[in-house]
Amino acid sequence: FIPAKNNQEPWGAIVLQGSGSNGSVLEHCEIRDGSGSKSDLFEYSGMLSIHDVQRVSISHCRLEDNHTVDDMVHAVYSEISFHDVHFKNALSDGLDLDISSAQISDSSFINSGNDGVDLMTTRAVITNSQFIRNGDKGISVGEGSQLHAANNLLANNTIGIQSKDGSRVFLSNETFRDNTIGLHAYKKNWQYGSGGKIFITKSAILNSKTTADAQKHSSIQVFDSFIEDTPKAKRVQFLQTDMASLAAARPSTLWPDPVGTDLAKLLEDSPDSFQQYIDPTKRGRRLHE
Repeated sequence: FIPAKNNQEPWGAIVLQGSGSNGSVLEHCEIRDGSGSKSDLFEYSGMLSIHDVQRVSISHCRLEDNHTVDDMVHAVYSEISFHDVHFKNALSDGLDLDISSAQISDSSFINSGNDGVDLMTTRAVITNSQFIRNGDKGISVGEGSQLHAANNLLANNTIGIQSKDGSRVFLSNETFRDNTIGLHAYKKNWQYGSGGKIFITKSAILNSKTTADAQKHSSIQVFDSFIEDTPKAKRVQFLQTDMASLAAARPSTLWPDPVGTDLAKLLEDSPDSFQQYIDPTKRGRRLHE
């Protein structure tokens, strides 16, 4: 799905919509230089737009250089898996997921104008992926979303991962490098009763101007991770963090007892497939480094 000739106008959107598209599979596709589509009756805000479709599988694909509309891929009310999918040069967000569920593995999000991945009221599992040089966040988790992420690299983003507005994030074996802010949590929308929460373990945060920042109604807990500096910050708790070892973890436990209600729920909700990406004996990303 590419332009037929050089210097032509963006070609529009690929759209999957409704139950008739359930079970759709996209494999070994190249999609670039499209935009979106809009009329009085509909609007598709992504070069690839997926609306109300279940069991979508996208693998071994490359998406680049969308134009005119914000998102390279936008999905709403859908269930999607992405494997070995590479997003580059999105106009705004690489992947925008609203009220959906997604699994993302072995993928990359590079040079997005805004966020690599933007979650709204969405449950997502992200593993073995890279988020590099995105203009705002590598991963934005908002509006009551839930994220489980492990074994990812987040480098040279303005913010590595942000949680806001009632969202909960569990991170393990992550490597953050050269981000302006590694971890950020805050409350943006008054309609949500709380801000964001982030729980991170067995990870490494390197060369960030700010390691972690939690605003009012939010919190961040960091356990057994390599941290170059341990700032005294309100609502940020560092447990057994140090600069002694970038590779070997200290305790073999994933998290110290007792765990709070929010973390207990995240651990309970983590899918079985997620566990294979967690190594409680190591710090940071351990595969494909």
